[in-house]
Amino acid sequence: MTGKQLTDQEWDDWFAQVHTAALEAHDRGWNILPVSLASKTPLVGWIDLQTTPLTSEQIDDWFYEGVKTSSGNIVKRFNIGVITGELSGVVVLDCDNDAAVRYAEKHNLRTPFEVSTARGKHFYFSHPREGAKFANKAGGIARDWPDISGLDFRGDGGYAMLPPSVKVKDGEVVGNYEWVHGIDFDDLEMHPWKGVASENTSDDFSFGALDLAGIGLHNPEEFVSVWDQTQVRVAHLGRKLMDGDGTDALMLRYAGQKCRQGATGDDLLKMAQDF
Repeated sequence: MTGKQLTDQEWDDWFAQVHTAALEAHDRGWNILPVSLASKTPLVGWIDLQTTPLTSEQIDDWFYEGVKTSSGNIVKRFNIGVITGELSGVVVLDCDNDAAVRYAEKHNLRTPFEVSTARGKHFYFSHPREGAKFANKAGGIARDWPDISGLDFRGDGGYAMLPPSVKVKDGEVVGNYEWVHGIDFDDLEMHPWKGVASENTSDDFSFGALDLAGIGLHNPEEFVSVWDQTQVRVAHLGRKLMDGDGTDALMLRYAGQKCRQGATGDDLLKMAQDF
């Protein structure tokens, strides 16, 4: 599929495969979410999906009726991601370049549950559960994590792209996510993540006891300023934005906002360059 513009029929065939993969993931107990084709950004708020299982009817509704975003748009085609953490029972080591892959292989941080990506590999591990929580990590900047740029960890409160999702640029498929091996997911429990938990909650833990005042959700469309959207995205990823992080879409929205505010000509160009 890579390196080509897809026909409408090819898109339809691919989207049917995505639907099947979403239902299969649901059958394994994984919570999924719809993700933008353009930017890897979730199309729906997903805080609740970290603790509340989806139903197959909810998934079917996304695929048959489209996903309604917070801005009221209906998105008919999209990628899917798995919400990592205790509910789904999986965590993912995200190796975003060759150096990160080599590090994972050298230090035995790999499993047979391997996905090839546009730039590297994902390795799936089972989540130990029992109240353990594992924070997301970004290579090169996270504390208590290898100083390897591109070696990221998707734990509780994270998500990873699921096959057969694709990477799209200018309407062309330029990369895809594929399982490398024939997978028997029943064996995933044999490959638990052995990292140190960031916290361990007791049976008496209640999310209702948390003070969430002042905490913002990672939903860029809830922000008025595109600059604010960008700052939130950077904070969420734990690194600077790169190709594949929706930078083109952010730039277009920023220019559009400034046009509506009256910027034109050289002033608009200067604002875009500074952005």
